[in-house]
Amino acid sequence: MGKSKTGRSAVEVAEKQRLIGGLIRAGYSLTEVAGKLGQNPGNIHRHLKAILKDLRIASEEDIRNQRLLEGDRCEQIIKANRPKATSENAPGKFSSQDRIIKAMERKARLLGLDSPTKIAPKRGRRRTL
Repeated sequence: MGKSKTGRSAVEVAEKQRLIGGLIRAGYSLTEVAGKLGQNPGNIHRHLKAILKDLRIASEEDIRNQRLLEGDRCEQIIKANRPKATSENAPGKFSSQDRIIKAMERKARLLGLDSPTKIAPKRGRRRTL
């Protein structure tokens, strides 16, 4: 049977990682942290890698959530402006169309649809003039 994530050793590891993170933020080197905690610098490095991995995962999730939120806001702008933009002679028709285009461009950037793609150069005979 596997170890519980809230078991004693998991709590001890989390506490140790919190302590290591605090010492690193305070400006101590890995060797100094290892000396303070009576640990091998390799173990401190392993804990630090785990801390950074957890932070990266959390920040990637925050970024993903922010993109979803911004995409929803773009959709709301598009929906709010669509009736005026599609009517025949509505005042402000062109500004509504412009808002829709800008919201669509923003959403495309958020989704990475406008990111440049690499195009490999064509190989072959060069033409000379």
